[in-house]
Amino acid sequence: MARKFRIRGTVERIEGPVFVVKKREGSEVKLTVTDNPLFVAIVPARMSDIKPGMFVGSAGMMQEDGTQKAIEVHIFPESMRGTGEGHYDWDLYPRAR
Repeated sequence: MARKFRIRGTVERIEGPVFVVKKREGSEVKLTVTDNPLFVAIVPARMSDIKPGMFVGSAGMMQEDGTQKAIEVHIFPESMRGTGEGHYDWDLYPRAR
């Protein structure tokens, strides 16, 4: 069974089907992609780009008082509607922040 996990980093180089990613902590990982991989990219947008009926989400960080503070809003393509819904830990910023 394939395991799922999130890696946040920068693609340093591509060696055929292997992507070498430098993680935020400085270590490198090598990812071998299969045929027809799914890549998701983030591009800048404005609040005015959000239209009624669009599939949107937000990323938030838990605050010391137990509330959440939104730090990003995501505009997803219609083909991604229903994916990743729900609430789970996000790693945009290190916990120490």
